[in-house]
Amino acid sequence: MNKKEINQQYLKSTVKILRNFKDLNFNTNDIEKNSQYCVNRVEKLLKTHEYKKWILKNIELTELKRLYYRGIIDEALFNNPKLAVLYVLDDINILVNSSEHIVFISTKYGKTLKSAYKSAKYWENEFAGEYEFASYKSNKFINSNYSNSGLGIIAFLFLHLPILSIKNHLEDRDEVSKNGFKIQQLKINKEISISSIYNVENITSDFKTFENLSKEIYKVSDFIIMAETILRNKIQVQEDILINDKISKAIGIIKAAKYLD
Repeated sequence: MNKKEINQQYLKSTVKILRNFKDLNFNTNDIEKNSQYCVNRVEKLLKTHEYKKWILKNIELTELKRLYYRGIIDEALFNNPKLAVLYVLDDINILVNSSEHIVFISTKYGKTLKSAYKSAKYWENEFAGEYEFASYKSNKFINSNYSNSGLGIIAFLFLHLPILSIKNHLEDRDEVSKNGFKIQQLKINKEISISSIYNVENITSDFKTFENLSKEIYKVSDFIIMAETILRNKIQVQEDILINDKISKAIGIIKAAKYLD
């Protein structure tokens, strides 16, 4: 498989930058007041921009599920969206009052982590010019989850893996969970998968730079795609099955479109 073919297996790239305001602490008896502070700060900086404001506790369950499947909200927030607010702009989503005070989320099509990071970083810089984020040293940020402290960045890569999905071989590969990453199939619930779409993400932010993080997650993802190719070739030889990648990919994307877009 050449570089172009590998890149075609990448459907979307998402970067989440997680930050907390230094002067606010959610571990108090006045959580709602602090939450309102976060909302006020976001809306102050967005006052000259067009955006949609979603109060998550008020949106329909199907829309909440869609945000969960896309990686914009995590399972904890999906189960308890009480204080969370999502601001939707053209190139960015800004999530307020999740496990962190504020999360900058950018998604791009294809193998495009650098571009997604650039968009999210732009907005982080806008806020950093006005407010100070909690950190323990230069460019090392404090998050509610210790694993995310450091860069405070989570990268997601959405991959199309029809053969590994059909043959259920993916979970048997220990290599995919090495070096601080995990891979999981997108699912409607614990029993029903959406399609042949998987996402790879880092489970630690203990990297020197974003460039280092992206290099490592691409390395893991390319390994998985090569495993897909090897298994496909094996099936073609042993079972004489001809697989049309374009048709398979189209079916997978159509099935998952309402969750990924």
